[in-house]
Amino acid sequence: MAGASNQASSHDPGGRPLDPDRPNPQTERPGSDPAHAGPTADSGPDAGRRDEPPGLIAQLRATKDAVLGMLRAHVALGRAEAEAIKGEVVYAAAFAGAAIAALLLLGIFLPVAAMLFLGEWLFGSIGWGLLLGLEVLVAVAVTAVVLGLRLEGPVPAAAVGVIAGVVAFIVLGASWFNRLWTWVGDSTGVGIDPAYRPLVVGMVIVAIVVAIVGLVAGARAAGAGGGIGGLVAGLIAGALLGAFLSDDFGWRVGAALGFATAFAVYLGVLTARAVGGGIDTEKLKLRFWPQQTIDTTRETIEWAKARNPLGPKS
Repeated sequence: MAGASNQASSHDPGGRPLDPDRPNPQTERPGSDPAHAGPTADSGPDAGRRDEPPGLIAQLRATKDAVLGMLRAHVALGRAEAEAIKGEVVYAAAFAGAAIAALLLLGIFLPVAAMLFLGEWLFGSIGWGLLLGLEVLVAVAVTAVVLGLRLEGPVPAAAVGVIAGVVAFIVLGASWFNRLWTWVGDSTGVGIDPAYRPLVVGMVIVAIVVAIVGLVAGARAAGAGGGIGGLVAGLIAGALLGAFLSDDFGWRVGAALGFATAFAVYLGVLTARAVGGGIDTEKLKLRFWPQQTIDTTRETIEWAKARNPLGPKS
């Protein structure tokens, strides 16, 4: 018994007989010793409020923060998409600009190419297409200005141009002057190569005629000095004109010359009529100035002043 009691007394109080070194969970718990007890999770003034739900203000603040965060996220997403869309717009606009520029260039190229093609196809040279196209465009521009100003003249000028064109077509297409110079050269027996005889005869005859006209016109305008100047200018211009008229054009080139003459005469007559007739500035002003409205407004103001009891009485 003494041995048993000594064995029992050699173990810690509360130990188990079968496992004397293991503390008894019922009698020994960590921190059960008051001398070594420290603050625990359940101690302190906030121990009773740790598991309480947040208040209304805290919930409102949390909700506000969540809403602001969501809005910032949407704004950031919108900015990112806007930048991407901007890049796509710039990319598409660059190619759209290139397409528009190409179409504008095509709109200029096609009429020019058409005029050159018609000149080559109808009259045998693209030069005729260039000349006639130039005359057509100038005629359209001048006609538009005249019609815009409500001036008279396009119809009479067109009639004169058509007549001049038909005459030029017949005379030049049939090569009347070439035949005339050839006949004069053959009749006079000039010792010139027949291939160049119409050219030389035409230059001489036309130069003499134009020089006489220039001499008379210059003398009447500026005396002796003007007469000499007109004579020299007439010789040069007449020689060039005679050389031109001495050519054997044929009907194809004659048609081109007829059209060119018609447009040139039309432009000359139309411009002369527009400049010579003058522009009625008063009539033009009435078209672009609300004079009737101004006059009516003045009459209304005068009528109101006359009936104003505080105003001057007549």
